[in-house]
Amino acid sequence: MKECPPNKIYNEKTGNCVLKTGAIGKKIMKEYKLTNYIKEETKECPPDKILNPKTNKCVLKTGAIGKKIIKEYKLTNFIKEKTKECPPDKILNPKTNKCVLKTSAIGKKILMGSDEIDNKKKKLKKCEIGKIRNPYTNKCIDANGAVAKKLKKEAQKNTNITETNYDKTIKTKKVEPKTKTKTKTETKVTKLVKKLEGDKPKFQLSKLLSKVFTHYPLDHSLDKKAVERFIEASDPSVKNICRKIIDNTDHISFEKLLTRLNSNIKDLIKKVKFNGKKNQDIYCYLGLKITNHLMQKSNYWLYLYISEYIKYKTEGKINVILIDNLDTIKDNNANIMLIDDCIYSGSQMGSTIRSITYKNKMTFNFYFLIPFMSKKGKKYIEENFNANTFLSNNNCKIIFLDHIYFITEINNILTIDEIDKISKFYNGIVSFNNKYLIYFDHKLADVVSTITGFFLGIVPCKKNIKLIIDLKFTYFDRIIVPDKYINNFIVIPIIKNCSNYSNKLNLTSPKCPAPPYKSSFKNFIKKIKINKKPKSLSFEKNRIITNKIKSY
Repeated sequence: MKECPPNKIYNEKTGNCVLKTGAIGKKIMKEYKLTNYIKEETKECPPDKILNPKTNKCVLKTGAIGKKIIKEYKLTNFIKEKTKECPPDKILNPKTNKCVLKTSAIGKKILMGSDEIDNKKKKLKKCEIGKIRNPYTNKCIDANGAVAKKLKKEAQKNTNITETNYDKTIKTKKVEPKTKTKTKTETKVTKLVKKLEGDKPKFQLSKLLSKVFTHYPLDHSLDKKAVERFIEASDPSVKNICRKIIDNTDHISFEKLLTRLNSNIKDLIKKVKFNGKKNQDIYCYLGLKITNHLMQKSNYWLYLYISEYIKYKTEGKINVILIDNLDTIKDNNANIMLIDDCIYSGSQMGSTIRSITYKNKMTFNFYFLIPFMSKKGKKYIEENFNANTFLSNNNCKIIFLDHIYFITEINNILTIDEIDKISKFYNGIVSFNNKYLIYFDHKLADVVSTITGFFLGIVPCKKNIKLIIDLKFTYFDRIIVPDKYINNFIVIPIIKNCSNYSNKLNLTSPKCPAPPYKSSFKNFIKKIKINKKPKSLSFEKNRIITNKIKSY
């Protein structure tokens, strides 16, 4: 017989040497069961490994390549035989070489042929009702199918369990889906505080909120069911217009307001000039005398929060001083802050800027801390600032902060024809042209800035327009419908917690959403007649102090 090199084997049919790793070589080795080939190799492997003849490297017997080698060459002598015997009710765990109960979780896996014996379970989706998992393929199969029946018989044969016991272990039970219920700690307050920023504060942010806000606004998001009823009750010619308006309306929750406000406060802290001083004063000018009347305004309510939050973020290095006269400022190049929740047309803030004068000829930096603003309003403020020659002559500057959210004007959503079509159903008590589609949990603007009557639920339909004309309503009036006409006047409030206000609608000073900074807020809460308490921060305020809150 011809001698062959170590990596080749003799082919008797051709009398040539062929590679052991080639197709013919493998066939020869398989036919003659050349188990001696591996034994004669000079390289030795550890007990848990086997030699790979292709690479001449040792591979794990339990690995994919190792299993293939053992299967192809039938090298059963490499598989360690189980020497340990187990009692009848137990089975050997090959990974730990210990006996485990057949009825245990691991025992069942071994009996079912699963390779997952350890506790590291694969993340598999639960099978649907009426299906079970095939342990060999990890796929969900019909519980009454042929494969499932075979698995059932195999389980009975190996474990000697009855059909009833099998059914208990293998069949899926109908489990009702669990509904997520909010715990006391998962209230609106907790979500709010989690969104407010601060790196390891010296005092909890919850204390700041508790100190500033006597009451929190209610949840006044859009009521989806009421919206559908409102649209359905509207005249067919304007139903699509109503939906377009509602779909493009911004509801600003209390959380969104404070989150946007905080972003602007941090921007203000970065931009403010310290003039080399360790501590710095920022003056807050609201354009009105500091009286009880001012304290019932939203900008004063925000001032209370902003002043405390600035101290909190700067660890007391910046102090906010409220003033109603700029002559009280003695520092040249001082920083003055003007506050509001939203600028619509900009007429009110513009007139405030235009009327500013002071005796001392000093330069001031005016910062506008206003989180929500229209582009037209911003432009109008800039025009009025430039028109105030007193400010420009003293080299004063205006600075808008970076985190302004520009609000939607209705003219960018509706065409002129659509605006005219829906306006006809209100006869002037609701004006749609150049109005803005936004409202807050703490406030709904009056008819000058937004479509107040629409949001309060006055439905655009023929019945209502007839009554509006007959009773000669104007938007300056409180819409009080006499009792004899009340059934003909259709009002469907589309804002949550406003359902009690379907009559006596005040369009110039809306009572709903209820401003929490006004003295009338407590009475508003009492008048709400609903089955459960409103989703209000005010009802949960006491919980805010007890929670350990980390702000970001």
